[in-house]
Amino acid sequence: MMTKPAIRKCRRKISSTFIEENPSEVLESVAAALNLGERADPRLDAPAHASLLRTVRAWKAAEDLFSMKLSRNRAATSRQFRHYWETMKPLYVPIGRRLRFSLVPAGGKSRDIVAEYFTRLILCSQCEKLGGPCRNCGEWFVKKTMRENRMFCSQKCAGTATKAAERERKRNKKLERARQAIKDYPTRAACWRDLDWKQYAVQAKYGVSMKFLTVAVNQGELKPPKAKATTRSQRRRLERHNQQPIRRKQ
Repeated sequence: MMTKPAIRKCRRKISSTFIEENPSEVLESVAAALNLGERADPRLDAPAHASLLRTVRAWKAAEDLFSMKLSRNRAATSRQFRHYWETMKPLYVPIGRRLRFSLVPAGGKSRDIVAEYFTRLILCSQCEKLGGPCRNCGEWFVKKTMRENRMFCSQKCAGTATKAAERERKRNKKLERARQAIKDYPTRAACWRDLDWKQYAVQAKYGVSMKFLTVAVNQGELKPPKAKATTRSQRRRLERHNQQPIRRKQ
């Protein structure tokens, strides 16, 4: 009876006699197909490219192949891949004292390009290295290790996303200060009575500029306060900034 170390040693010898396609080449070709579509492979027209993107996204989102949500008609999708796999045949290419294993269409020509790329991906031993889409540019990429949890395809995209997040954070803080100025405007001190709400927000040191307030109002991020106009000059000033007439209550 063989001991456990002997069994593991035997398994290593058996598995070492077969080698798969180059994992790096497989992942690079799949990433290029996902990013470029028809420019990477003429067979990947727009519908096939969209189908390949949906398939890979569903594969990355699922815990295993059986829980993939490819479409509403899950049975039809399963039949599609099963029919493709049944029409494939193994190909063994001798390389030195080893054999390279791969699947090729039995008829010599693949009709389902999406199933072909997806099959190459899931047969790859390092398929978990496929990363993407990048949170900045949306490109698919190949990670250095399978355990690496990268969200961006490069340091450039990571830096760009970080700067964009920082700008968004500063803008949100400015909007908060502007909303506080609008809230304080009706109860402003007597020294600010002759100013409209924009001038009040700028001169009362809320940390915002006139241009920022104008852009925020035009984009719908800020709503001007509904101040009461007691004099003709104030009514004209409010009409000019709010672009709507304000009438006195009779």
